[in-house]
Amino acid sequence: MAISQVLVNAAVSYRLESAEWLPTLALIDALQRDKPEVGAERQQVAGGWMTYGGPGSPMNHIIGMGLQGPVNADDVDRVEDFYRLRHSICEVVVSPYADMSLMHELGNRGYRVTEWNSVLTRSILAGERFDIHGVEVEAVTVHEVRLWSEVLAGAWADVAAVSAELFAPGALAPNAICFLARLDGQPAGGAAGSAFADAGIAPFYGAATLPEYRNRGVQNALFQARLRAAAEAGCDLAVVCTQPGSVSQRNAERNGFRVAYTKVAMQRAF
Repeated sequence: MAISQVLVNAAVSYRLESAEWLPTLALIDALQRDKPEVGAERQQVAGGWMTYGGPGSPMNHIIGMGLQGPVNADDVDRVEDFYRLRHSICEVVVSPYADMSLMHELGNRGYRVTEWNSVLTRSILAGERFDIHGVEVEAVTVHEVRLWSEVLAGAWADVAAVSAELFAPGALAPNAICFLARLDGQPAGGAAGSAFADAGIAPFYGAATLPEYRNRGVQNALFQARLRAAAEAGCDLAVVCTQPGSVSQRNAERNGFRVAYTKVAMQRAF
């Protein structure tokens, strides 16, 4: 039975939110090792992980705060000081199961909602079969990281201008399960994910298809490939976050994912 079909509480939400911070922590550690000039950092506050991956990085936020108990003013001061010191917008991702003290603190400080995200889950069952139809899908090797990154950057170009360098670390990170899809022998799309066997959880992210290859089953094939890889790694739960009502959400639901809850990103600029 999928987790979205049973009672979700703060403890369950904490596990689901870990699907976001676990791969991020691995990337922060890699940046600290390979690119110390970036100043990447991570710290835990009030049960949540705040991360900084450099100027303008999508990793610059705190996730999971308030899911293990009340949050006080000193906790939020620590978060704000962390991002203020790094000249970054302070973004707090808030689960609906977080202690209400977090919302009170953010409201008192003038935070505003900047984004909604659906958290979708899917159980991975023992012996389950995963089928890929009509699309060639292959795991990304070290030699294909640049091609995979360029395909993803091109696929995201009609949404936001992003550098291929943004994606490359994800394919090289520990626990990565990243795939490149081809149609008619040509690169058509890609997707990223991680498999954390100890936690039994597999977060999926970063999926996109080049415009000329859309509506031909690429995303479904990439979902199936990642589910199979997660199952082989010993995970029992896959998690994906999407914008509500998006094509990404529909693709996830076609592959058995169901919405567990919707969370918000709240920001305060300094």
